Amino acid sequence: MAAVSWDPACDSFLGNSVYSVLVSLESKDGMKFAAVPAVTINGETAKVVSGAGSEELKISYIFPKTPAAYDLITNTYSTTDVTATLKEYVAVSVYTDLPDMAKNIKYQWYKTASNNYGTGTAISGATAAGYAIPTEAEGTMYYYCVVTASVDGKTVTSDSSDSPLIKVTVKKGLPAITAQPKSVTVKPGADVTFSVAATGEALNYQWWRETKSGASKVGTNGPTYTIKAVNIPDDNGTAYYCVVSNKAGEVTSDKAKLTVSELGAMTAFSDVPEGAYYTDAVAWAVEKGVTSGTSSTTFSPNADCTRAQIVTFLWRAAGSPAPKSKESSFADVAADAYYSDAVRWAVENGITSGTSATTFSPNATCTRAQTVTFLWRSQKSPADGAANAFTDVAEGTYYTDAVKWAVKNGITSGTGTNTFSPNADCSRAQIVTFLHRCMAK
Repeated sequence: MAAVSWDPACDSFLGNSVYSVLVSLESKDGMKFAAVPAVTINGETAKVVSGAGSEELKISYIFPKTPAAYDLITNTYSTTDVTATLKEYVAVSVYTDLPDMAKNIKYQWYKTASNNYGTGTAISGATAAGYAIPTEAEGTMYYYCVVTASVDGKTVTSDSSDSPLIKVTVKKGLPAITAQPKSVTVKPGADVTFSVAATGEALNYQWWRETKSGASKVGTNGPTYTIKAVNIPDDNGTAYYCVVSNKAGEVTSDKAKLTVSELGAMTAFSDVPEGAYYTDAVAWAVEKGVTSGTSSTTFSPNADCTRAQIVTFLWRAAGSPAPKSKESSFADVAADAYYSDAVRWAVENGITSGTSATTFSPNATCTRAQTVTFLWRSQKSPADGAANAFTDVAEGTYYTDAVKWAVKNGITSGTGTNTFSPNADCSRAQIVTFLHRCMAK
């Protein structure tokens, strides 16, 4: 190698710069370079400037741009302004522009009461890129992270007054209602207590009583409100709700309805909600001993009602009279079946004659047509009835007069404007409702 010339000429390489080199090569012992020489620098093909096939060869090469000098880490944050409520979970993260070659990256979070970098106190254990900010107390604090790393053997840091800070303001949160007041049905003279449960700081409670004429404040500051010795004229149909408040604001609970009825509270059927069309009917049926449900906690209102169940309901509503006959003529009605007496009584009173001369089909589902017919016959088949407005109730069927009678007496209004759906299965809820409308007058 005869000579090397750099452009730009310098003793040390600068970052973020492009360098080119011109190299002169001389052969020895009179040898010559190839006519098409293959010369590489850094594994890349160099350019032949002159001298191919001669004793002196000049080549050039342009090096890729050198990396920029890295002296300062620049931080950015997932957020720089946070407003949170007490005990709310708040997490922040720091991101840097560190190159891939960075090593020994370390994080340290600081907190300070002022919006000034460098005034903070190191937070013990906060040595990761992410940090969960505590929100146990009201107020405003500022947070920042100092990042250090090794780049090309040099230690660099984000420790700069230009680094942003994260402002975190913690305020008292609105109350949160965790349990709503519940609607109740009770007998006159009973005491009733409504309650609400809420979370939050420094809570206040204001109960309200709502009637048709408006709402008014009642009770004292507390999560419960009790009404002594309720009565039908004053309390039936009223609603109660609670406004829970603190310095952050207020929230209002659901309204709870108070029903005062001689029937008293519903049995503890979890599948019979307050306000359902059949709720009062189920209460009546339980009160009268017509049914005790399908278990101690369920009534199964949507389950189909069988022929055995409907005649049993009718028999019990009539006071469970003893049948005159001792044995049933139906082969499918066992003497010890719960509905045995009811079936014999129903046959004796012309309510049913079975599905054949020897069968009653106790487990068959009872249709709407059969249900109103059984009811009509239990009332001695009265002749009066409304005009037939149903397109699916033909004149002359076994149930035509029963449907007319049921409509006139408010027992049913059909399933639509012009439909009765005589062949549709009848649910337990529908049957006790029909019974209630027929007999609780």
